Amino acid sequence: MKKHTKSTSKAFEVVELYHHLRFKNYKVSMATIYNNMKLYKEAGLVTRHRFGNGTTQYEKCYFRGDHHIIFTDTGEVKEFKDSRIEDIQRMIEDTYGIVVDRYSLYFYGRRCPNKQKFEREETVLFEPSSKTS
Repeated sequence: MKKHTKSTSKAFEVVELYHHLRFKNYKVSMATIYNNMKLYKEAGLVTRHRFGNGTTQYEKCYFRGDHHIIFTDTGEVKEFKDSRIEDIQRMIEDTYGIVVDRYSLYFYGRRCPNKQKFEREETVLFEPSSKTS
């Protein structure tokens, strides 16, 4: 379980992890996975997200702050990093005399073909699977 969590670069659901482990012939229950995800979250190894599609997903912690764009028209989730947000964090720490341990920032929106896309380093965390019948 820990090996899979460390090796994946996308957000995942507990049921996906369960099926992956069962496919690898591990004898594990859903309850065990949920309990471990809770412990990993408390230890700061994973972050738990509810991106708006009704499911809970986990991702390994890449850095102190999570910045996400959730595309409401496609369900795609992208993680990004922007130094300007890091600057705002430092301003907040200085202004309020705190040290920010962790934070999350979510932007919900849809693609707009009339706007120019500014390319930055980003990571696709979750792409909805297309369901075929």
